[in-house]
Amino acid sequence: MAPKCEGNTLQAKVISDQKSFSGNDSYDRAEAFVDAHPDYWIVGTSQVVSPVQFEKLGHYELIHQSPNTVSTQQQGNTSEVEIFEYSPQK
Repeated sequence: MAPKCEGNTLQAKVISDQKSFSGNDSYDRAEAFVDAHPDYWIVGTSQVVSPVQFEKLGHYELIHQSPNTVSTQQQGNTSEVEIFEYSPQK
C-alpha cells in the first residue's frame, strides 16, 4: 500500500508484527487468523511467489517464455516473463 500524503504530513503503513504459517493447511490457518484479526493482512516476502492461492485460469495458452529465469525455493526456476494468450475455444 502506498503512503498517503495529507498536507505536509506523510502517513505510511508500518509492519510491526509477523506471523508465519507452515504446513499443508498453512493458507487456511493464515486466512482464519486474518478473519479473526482484521488489522492483519496476508502478505509475502517474495515478488515472485504469491502468498495467496489462485485458481488456475482456463482458456489461456503460454505463447512465450523469456530465457532468463528467477530461482524460487517453492517452485524451482520460473521465467522472468511469461506471455499468455486467451483462447476461448480451448
